[in-house]
Amino acid sequence: MRVEETLRIRLTIRGPREPRELSPQPPAGRCLDTPTKGTDRVWCLCRADAFFLWIPSRIKVVGLHVLSMVVAGPSKGNVEEVNDIKELKKILRTKKNILILFSKSSKDAQGVLKICEEVAETIYGSGSILHIDCGKAEVKKLCKKLKAEPDSILLKHFKDGEYHKDYDRQLTTSSMIQFMRDPTGDRPWEEESSAKDIKHLHNSQALTKVLEKEGKQKGVMVMFYAPWCGFCKKMKPDFAAAASELKGEAIMAAMDVTRPENSQASKLYNITAFPTLIYFELVSPLGRFMD
Repeated sequence: MRVEETLRIRLTIRGPREPRELSPQPPAGRCLDTPTKGTDRVWCLCRADAFFLWIPSRIKVVGLHVLSMVVAGPSKGNVEEVNDIKELKKILRTKKNILILFSKSSKDAQGVLKICEEVAETIYGSGSILHIDCGKAEVKKLCKKLKAEPDSILLKHFKDGEYHKDYDRQLTTSSMIQFMRDPTGDRPWEEESSAKDIKHLHNSQALTKVLEKEGKQKGVMVMFYAPWCGFCKKMKPDFAAAASELKGEAIMAAMDVTRPENSQASKLYNITAFPTLIYFELVSPLGRFMD
């Protein structure tokens, strides 16, 4: 559950009868009562961090009074806290893509929770992250039932209401986001030991930075690829070997253009086939190669 600061507001209005909803759906704000002809008072709830209300033009607000602020429910922000099996079963029934962080104690979870918060915010609407603190006496039974008794932390993924697999990727924001976007896909190329000498570009800004900072002194070869592409998979070993051989002399970079954050670069360089290799010298693209 999330913590939401909510303002309780009383509007004094004057105007004809209007529909029950005087404002857009939450989190912006909503009015709870229907005004009648003449002067009336309407109770409204509004998120404190998004305070605005839409009022129909035929209604005139003659008074506004903030009566109280309500804080709802314990939470870790974007990461939901789960404490019992009934609550978990309900979530598993309604959500299809879930990553659960099990921790030995709240202290053990602190570092990873910061990463999970960022990930949960990014994937909101397509995936969810839960936290179960196995150090709590009332939660130990739940952890045992799920075969999750971590020495420190443990991450388990659930797909379509069923256990899918233990999370086996790097504990970084980018890796976790990529996993949640495609939990059945292959491990990201940047996590393979053979690809350590390749400069992996996670967004269009990273490409611009490489070209402006290092492209003025060295040649830069960028491989634009898709993880599912068979030709890309065949080329990866040779590309990685070239990156190791040319280390210090040239930059061998790679960009997964199927990621939403890389769409800008894909459009800019008109990437329509995979893999596409573009060679940059003194920042300008000089050669283009497509398989």
